[in-house]
Amino acid sequence: MRRCVMKRLNKILTERVHEILRYGRFVEARAYYNYSIHLYSYECKFVELLVDEVNDEIVWICDAHDSDLEKYVSPVDLRELLN
Repeated sequence: MRRCVMKRLNKILTERVHEILRYGRFVEARAYYNYSIHLYSYECKFVELLVDEVNDEIVWICDAHDSDLEKYVSPVDLRELLN
């Protein structure tokens, strides 16, 4: 389980992050400058966590929608999956 620091998030969001990290399934992560975006599957939906890699701190959480998921599947080579 990822060590979780969330100084900037309010109590409700902090509880939601702990719930995601505990019961969600990690799917993929993408680097974004000094941040990384982590995609989790949780209760039949997808959730993104934005992590400040410099301070090792989760700074943002939101539900991922169809357009958000494109960044995770676009680099997938379907030939590799089918072989």
